[in-house]
Amino acid sequence: MADDEGVSGQNVSTFVSECPEGCWSEASLGCSNNCSINYSFSSTNYCSSVTNHSSSITNHSPSVTNHSPSVTNHSPSVTNHSSSITNHSPPSPTTAPPSPTTAPPSPTTAPPSPTTAPPSPTTAPPSPTTAPPSPTTAPPSPTTAPPSPTTAPPPPGTTTCSITREYCDGCGVAPISVGNTRIVNGTAASVGEYPYQVAVLSTIAGRQYQCGGSIIKERWILTAAHCFYDLSNNKATSVDIIYGTININGIGGTRVTASRFIDHPGYDSSTNANDIALVELPQPLNYATDAKIQPICLGLEEDIPFGGKAVASGWGDLSFEGSSPDVLQEVELDIITIDECQQKDSLPPDTNSVVCALTLNKDTCQGDSGGPLVAKLCDGTWAQIGIVSYGFQCAVPGKPGVYTRVSAFASWISENTGGSSCSSTLSKTWL
Repeated sequence: MADDEGVSGQNVSTFVSECPEGCWSEASLGCSNNCSINYSFSSTNYCSSVTNHSSSITNHSPSVTNHSPSVTNHSPSVTNHSSSITNHSPPSPTTAPPSPTTAPPSPTTAPPSPTTAPPSPTTAPPSPTTAPPSPTTAPPSPTTAPPSPTTAPPPPGTTTCSITREYCDGCGVAPISVGNTRIVNGTAASVGEYPYQVAVLSTIAGRQYQCGGSIIKERWILTAAHCFYDLSNNKATSVDIIYGTININGIGGTRVTASRFIDHPGYDSSTNANDIALVELPQPLNYATDAKIQPICLGLEEDIPFGGKAVASGWGDLSFEGSSPDVLQEVELDIITIDECQQKDSLPPDTNSVVCALTLNKDTCQGDSGGPLVAKLCDGTWAQIGIVSYGFQCAVPGKPGVYTRVSAFASWISENTGGSSCSSTLSKTWL
């Protein structure tokens, strides 16, 4: 599983010396000036120099940053504005009514003197016995404040386990246990360790090309679009799938011819944009009868473990221009940010559509194209976050491998496989 893409068994050593400054092209049987390769036999240049002659693609797309929403609790401030009640009683008289200076002649019967003085307001105008009710209880404040984020939004690669992922119940169950040895001369997978892994064999212009792929539904395989084209842009006329085995020769597994295959209409071989494709099987797979045949979950954006680990698998070459294995190989890789990746390699115009991995002495290689890059979830299951796409040679220090980002194409996958059901298929005839 290193980064060399050549047709198995083809001896090119006698031709490489004819291209001391350039690259040997498998398709044209001549020299090519392009040393940038996809990780499949369908796009092979045998570079006699490690110098990268790939055209530089300047990417002005924004880098990918995880903007988790900042949650702030704006609880309403409650102020009690009770009305002030003042009792304004009318003034009491300060001067008594004038008394006569000369008493009137006293009759035999004196006129009755007022036994009662003019009534003074002994009682002030009645004040309210009960004051307008003051708010002894403040306007109700929310008994439960808007929920504060007791748990911060999960960073990428640590999605909560309660989220359901497409498409099949029980997807992503795999007893993966990756060794620490480098993939060059790498680590062989054990039987049943990658039950979603398949081999994709495309026939193009009379020749067969090898890629990898993954089971995502009962009848659907996910792979790379460039697996269906050769360097002359000839397209595949038929595609075979080998599943249920870790042996590329099909020992212990099953080989079938696909009923249809669909590459993304926006695939561009010059920029490696939209490098994704689907293959439909003639009959649905029965997961219940064989533990070596199981679907992988499709990864969400937050499943991508930037700064963490992911696992790739495939039957690609063990070193640049080296031999390819019969037994499936596995490798654990470090996922780097898009910002870092842009500084080290040319990316497609939409940088949000890829994922990059860079690990010293570890890499995928030609023949691994279309294969799965998976990340472990918090419940122990696995989700596919990437599809092996392209890179510069194999395991070259400072040169990342680039993978198609699965989450960026979730809608396209559903639309072209008949929906979100595990058993869905397309009713229309494919031409």
